[in-house]
Amino acid sequence: MGFGSWNTKHSGKEKLKLKNSYSVLFELGVKQQLKAFRHLYVSAYVELGLNDLAKASDPQALMGYNTDSPVDFHHGSVIYSSPEAAGSNYAGKVSAQSFGFKMRYAFSW
Repeated sequence: MGFGSWNTKHSGKEKLKLKNSYSVLFELGVKQQLKAFRHLYVSAYVELGLNDLAKASDPQALMGYNTDSPVDFHHGSVIYSSPEAAGSNYAGKVSAQSFGFKMRYAFSW
């Protein structure tokens, strides 16, 4: 049928070309004194990325192969890939976003 039997394929290393990230960080927390010179800090934070991290690149296929040697696959990054290697990319805007909780126990005098 031509489907073949394939072992695990590795794409190798690819260097991503990313720009610096600029973001806004919101944090709200409390500081509680437990004993003399001992404090507990608890906070919640949200970080929102402001800019697109991906540098402009020529569109490429997410996965393809050489027609002369179909066992030679090549893999592309989702950041730079687009359907049929034309049009808009799979990932429109790549930005850093995070949220979470922080907890710290500190000795301070």
